[in-house]
Amino acid sequence: MVRLGFLLNTCLELSSKTGGKVEKKLAKKELIFSIFLFFFLLTISPSFASNSEVKPPVSYYLVEKELEIISATKEATSYSSVPRFVRVITREQIETWGARNLFELLKHFPEFYVYRSNIYLRAVGTLGIKQSYFSEKIQVFIDGIPLADPSNGSSFSSNNNISLNNVKRVEIVYGPMTSLYGVNACLAIINLVTYDAEDIESAKVGTAINTDSSNDSYFIKSFRGEKFSGIVSFNYREDRGPYEHFTDWMGRKTDLSAHFKHFTYYIKLNLDNGLYLDLYGVDRDNDFPVNVATLVVNGDKSYTKRKAFLNRLGYKIENEAVKFDIYAYFNWFYLKRGYNLCPADFPTCQTTYYSVEERYVKNPGAGAYAIYDSDYGKFTGGIELNVSQLYKYSLSGNFRPSEFNFLSPPQPIPYQELPSSEHLMDTATRTTISPYFQYQFLKDPAGFLLNFRLDRLSDVGTAKTFSLSFLYKLSDKWNFKLNTGRAVRAPSFEEMYIKNNPILLGNKDLDFEKMDSFMPSVEFSNDASSVKLLLYVYRLKDLIYRATVTNTGQQKWMNADKSIFIRGLTADLRRRLWNFEIYAGVNRLFSVSDLKDTTFFAFPEWKTNGGITYYGDKVIVDLNFEGYSEITKGDIKRVPGYGVLNCNFMYKPKREVKLFLKVNNLFDREISYPVYTFIAPQEPAGMVGEGRTLWLSIEYSF
Repeated sequence: MVRLGFLLNTCLELSSKTGGKVEKKLAKKELIFSIFLFFFLLTISPSFASNSEVKPPVSYYLVEKELEIISATKEATSYSSVPRFVRVITREQIETWGARNLFELLKHFPEFYVYRSNIYLRAVGTLGIKQSYFSEKIQVFIDGIPLADPSNGSSFSSNNNISLNNVKRVEIVYGPMTSLYGVNACLAIINLVTYDAEDIESAKVGTAINTDSSNDSYFIKSFRGEKFSGIVSFNYREDRGPYEHFTDWMGRKTDLSAHFKHFTYYIKLNLDNGLYLDLYGVDRDNDFPVNVATLVVNGDKSYTKRKAFLNRLGYKIENEAVKFDIYAYFNWFYLKRGYNLCPADFPTCQTTYYSVEERYVKNPGAGAYAIYDSDYGKFTGGIELNVSQLYKYSLSGNFRPSEFNFLSPPQPIPYQELPSSEHLMDTATRTTISPYFQYQFLKDPAGFLLNFRLDRLSDVGTAKTFSLSFLYKLSDKWNFKLNTGRAVRAPSFEEMYIKNNPILLGNKDLDFEKMDSFMPSVEFSNDASSVKLLLYVYRLKDLIYRATVTNTGQQKWMNADKSIFIRGLTADLRRRLWNFEIYAGVNRLFSVSDLKDTTFFAFPEWKTNGGITYYGDKVIVDLNFEGYSEITKGDIKRVPGYGVLNCNFMYKPKREVKLFLKVNNLFDREISYPVYTFIAPQEPAGMVGEGRTLWLSIEYSF
């Protein structure tokens, strides 16, 4: 206790030098640093270490031999037998990093670039492609159920906080996956494998708060009967906090604030006879401090409310040779969004040029697939029917969008529901029929995987996609993999049917975006080390992007005339030394043939990750680093490079209790993201949670 008192006094003395007398209230930054320093010194102190037995080292080789991955082939397959480049992130690793949602997790991998859009929505790019803030080329699934909104193709628009609180494993499969999962699975698919009833003894509950007044809480409960079992989970997350020193591109200076709320539920029910039911829902509410043109507006009038209800009812049969799954679903999506088109300090903007739109999308569908295991390999065949319908749209406002342009604003009218001729989007229906085939053959030391799929979209056309993956075991520790193929992204309703928009117009003649890839990789693992190296080469044809079509800056969705080539490399290393693990990763983007009129390739040429983790019997301490090179590619304001240091402590005083302390951006580095040149703020504000923040959380299992 004397030693602990000395450590605490040391922290307070250090903070008092920067924040005045100890008796005074410590400033936020000094308080965060003091708490971090106290926990760090506490961890390495002899009195603490004496109560923490060293965990036995884990063999990377044995872990990869025992791991099974579902997402690469739609059935449980040994990690060492999967010909594709994959990552599997366990629950233990998620907790080691203190990742509460998917975005926080992906920051730890060099090939991913997590950023925020100009309206502060989280988005993610990978393998050299930033994408739009819809992040359409990365598709996210929860237990195989796609989270994408069919009206925009995005897995992140309905839920911009994809929680990991109920997730036991994350599987990431890289490369062209359209041939197995359908359109838009171009760069990677991410599958969240959630807890089963046997993983939770009874229930667990957790809550977290941080220094930005944000919070995150969850409840997970398992249930069992004689012939059924299941699990239910709830998550509520709020992100809030002040913005400082923001100057928009018209020179307007102000302090800003924003508020993001997410409520998510997930119910999973399995019957012994093979029937299953999955129910997933999200309710999201965001208030934005700026509008889509990055102008400061009235915060209470710029908002987005989204709801999504996804479900799947199915029946599975399985024996030694055949597996069969048939399912149906009826998904529903809702959007309500308030637009304020001009600055808050313009007198007319207090009462004019404001509109509210509502969209209703229903998405029924059905599918079936069968897997046959023979002496000649595994054969998989399936078919899917998907109907996406924007069946209802309404727009209310006090101006007519069809008359709006920035040179000659329209006359205001009384606020009212506007006729369909003034709508910003047409109602639309898309029917997709998709037969697909997969063949897998493995005979040591080699194996390969062949996929082919046909997607027939009623409003776009037909896309044929394929992938070929090859595995060769160079030795018991070394593997060589090669993945090549074609993936496609379908133009979304957002891109085809937008109209009467002074900023962006749709295009009903858009074609599929094609992506051809060539991805060789090498992997090594033994008891103490793991190495992964991936080279990626892409060709994008008919890229869907926003082309400027008027002198006032109005844009229109178009297919690019020329192909775009991307080359890069990603590598990472893990090494265990006694009770420590050292890890490092790097992504190097060699070249991109860019389009000047887009930000889709505003990706860091270099991104590095690294860290060191200490494993004890009751404590895990992780110190990690993210480094980004400057970004100059594309029609953007230059983004300077930066480095961020983060740390996470997990303490388990009892079997049923876990305590977490996490500090993001320990040294409070400035962080900024790509924004179009003509709307880039003169002085951007810090994002919520991007400055130095401290999270405290507790989890209790019973």
